[in-house]
Amino acid sequence: MITTEFRDSRNSRRIRTNRPSVSLAHLAGVGIRASDLGLTDKNAVVKITTGADVDFEASLHVGVLNIIGDGKAKLVPGAAKLLFANDLTIAPGGKLDLADNDMIIQTADPAARDAMVNVITALIRRARDKNAEGKLWQGTGITTSAASPLITGLTGLAVVANVKQVPNPNGPGMIDVPLTDTFSGLSVDMNCVLVTYTCNGDMNVNGVIDADDYYQIDTGFLAFFRSGGKTSYRWGDIDFNDHVNADDYYLVDSAFLQQKGVVMSAHAPAGGSAAPASGTAKAGVFHTAMRKGLAKVLHANRGRKR
Repeated sequence: MITTEFRDSRNSRRIRTNRPSVSLAHLAGVGIRASDLGLTDKNAVVKITTGADVDFEASLHVGVLNIIGDGKAKLVPGAAKLLFANDLTIAPGGKLDLADNDMIIQTADPAARDAMVNVITALIRRARDKNAEGKLWQGTGITTSAASPLITGLTGLAVVANVKQVPNPNGPGMIDVPLTDTFSGLSVDMNCVLVTYTCNGDMNVNGVIDADDYYQIDTGFLAFFRSGGKTSYRWGDIDFNDHVNADDYYLVDSAFLQQKGVVMSAHAPAGGSAAPASGTAKAGVFHTAMRKGLAKVLHANRGRKR
């Protein structure tokens, strides 16, 4: 197994590996390809150490990505890049910028998958939370420099487990199946965690806001109202605050009404279009009004219960 460490200038601006070190002219902001690292072993461990600021100019497939201290890594925008890893750790001061790219974390089993969804959700929340100037996506954790720092922005990061439930064709009840069989050009199973830059509210990570997304947020809202427990992006927590509320509906409605095309074309349905069909926008507005009425009823009922 190859272990690669990106270090700061105090460590001679070198990539440290268990093979001969590869000298770089610069480390801060340098563009690096996987081929530069000799990462023919897809189980390689890549460490971004304190002080390092590394731009990856191509897709990266590794075993473990470990960002230590205040280390920074970025997948430069464009060309639909993918970061694939079996494990990911980012220190409180570390930052991973996916820009307009994708990430897949391949876990071993459903328990590990769900735990990784929680880890990545917390890292995205940390990056997205407003800073002292009221701007989004400026924090440490997992961020996207492609999204607007304003609350009126239409895009951001989505994170979901690659699983959904469907009626059992062979009997009663529901069964788990993959949310998608392919993601960013790769085959994925139900133990994968999928992260993508997309429209706010793209809860099935197909690059557009559609009826399936509204079903997800409505179902998530009702479940949250009944239980009061935490929820996830997959079920409508678009702003990563553990709740489904009017702010989430604002984000998905804004993205739906203004979407001009597929944000990430790699996820678009074959032959499909992201442009709303005739009358769809009106249906979306009507749906919003309907939900507002439902919310008032639920709020009134909750008030009676107190």
